[in-house]
Amino acid sequence: MQHKAELAELKVEVIQTGQHDLYYCDEAGFSLTPSVPYGWQPVGERIELPSSRSQQINVLGFMRYDGTHVDPYVIQGTVDSAVVIACIDNFCRKLTRPTTLVIDNAPVHGSKYFESMIPQWEG
Repeated sequence: MQHKAELAELKVEVIQTGQHDLYYCDEAGFSLTPSVPYGWQPVGERIELPSSRSQQINVLGFMRYDGTHVDPYVIQGTVDSAVVIACIDNFCRKLTRPTTLVIDNAPVHGSKYFESMIPQWEG
């Protein structure tokens, strides 16, 4: 709850002062292979899904707090720290004013490589 309150305060500050921007960043993967982690079936009946594989497409995106701007990156392959860093570097080059970037605590966001880049981005 503390982080939710901090984000709400940050958003109010951004709106009131208008001196900097606020963006959220996240990654997601898409595939044609269904993901069925669990299921229910009547006792004595068997439900089967055919097995298949498809290529996964990963998307990393930056969205402005009010939804007026989205900067997406489509990645075919693994999204690791190097990929996330490259996307953030590219996003930073497009910025025209101070910006706060909110990210979750995914493992790639906590790697030593990722954390070593934070001072550069803050600059």
